[in-house]
Amino acid sequence: MNCISTASFSILLNGNPKGFFAPSRGIRQGDPLSPYMSIICMEPFIRHLNKLAESTRTQVGLLSSPHGHRISNLVFADDCLIFAKATPVAARKVLGILEAFAKASGQRINFHKSTIYFSSRVQSNVKNNISIVLQIQHRTTIGEYLGIHNIIFWKDPQNARELIDRIRTKFAGWKANTLSRAGKLTLIKSNVSGMPNHVMSCFKCPPQVIKEMNKCCRNFFWAKDGTPPVSWKEVCLPKDLGGVGVRMANHFNLAALAKLGWKCITDHSNWWVKVVLCKGLRWVVGKGGSIPLWTSHWVLPFPLLDLIPEHQRGSLNLDERVPDFIINNSWDKRKLSQVIDDDLTEKILSIPLPRTNLQDKLIWGPNPNGSFTIKSAYNLQF
Repeated sequence: MNCISTASFSILLNGNPKGFFAPSRGIRQGDPLSPYMSIICMEPFIRHLNKLAESTRTQVGLLSSPHGHRISNLVFADDCLIFAKATPVAARKVLGILEAFAKASGQRINFHKSTIYFSSRVQSNVKNNISIVLQIQHRTTIGEYLGIHNIIFWKDPQNARELIDRIRTKFAGWKANTLSRAGKLTLIKSNVSGMPNHVMSCFKCPPQVIKEMNKCCRNFFWAKDGTPPVSWKEVCLPKDLGGVGVRMANHFNLAALAKLGWKCITDHSNWWVKVVLCKGLRWVVGKGGSIPLWTSHWVLPFPLLDLIPEHQRGSLNLDERVPDFIINNSWDKRKLSQVIDDDLTEKILSIPLPRTNLQDKLIWGPNPNGSFTIKSAYNLQF
């Protein structure tokens, strides 16, 4: 505690330090110790909230699923979301925790900058009563956070208008008629394409917003050229496919969202979203027990079942798995040739089998190193 309690500060006046004073509200913002002290102080606060959520009588916390964990709070840096049922009992419990935290830490809660957000089913009189208990005003949104106006982003038309207006304002500051096509292309790629990155990584954009974003870029790129010589879709193709690599908004939106899904699949500690990326996922054969023979992507970029005519699929055993065709750590060529044609059998025989007891592994097929990238997911859609 000496590092905190014995600190003193000096003010620069005309470039020269003048006097010293001791802080009365802890260490200064930006101090290297600040993040550690924040974690130390917030840890008991979070633990007390989680302890309250363990009992349904407190009405603090929300169920993540019918039989899942109760979530009492989410903390990001110095912002905290507390979840509770809209009742005076829960409000008094939360207020008690906040007051105890302020008394123990010396950090007072700024209720003027705090907001209560209710679900649509809560009646007006209940909202007013809880606001009186907590002395915090309630609003229809939680306000702007990380550049986003509403947690239900696209249900608020203001968000779409602000995003499009930002792009239009950016273009309006440049003289399209005085720029070469290469200059306009550079400005679109380096400035405008990255503006909606955060939003498009979090939300599925409505078609009308996607259309307007593409339209703004298209009109700026083809300004003063009259009728465009090629379609905008061809301009947005990757360079190796004959385009110039401008991002098409709808494809980038899907690729950015797919990155979240990839994190969920590869990071087993992430339980927020359960998404399966079918098109780019490939299995690397280990023991093979996790890989269905016919319905998974392990030999080709699509399931083997897609090669079988529909009228012949009835005779297949769709429960078969890869280990059913492995004997003594080698492929059973005779059994494979009974159900799969010769060319595909040779392709399977070329897949190496591990000598050790390795588990099957999912990789991202479009990238040679097996790791997910937004660029590869974007190009996969063409």
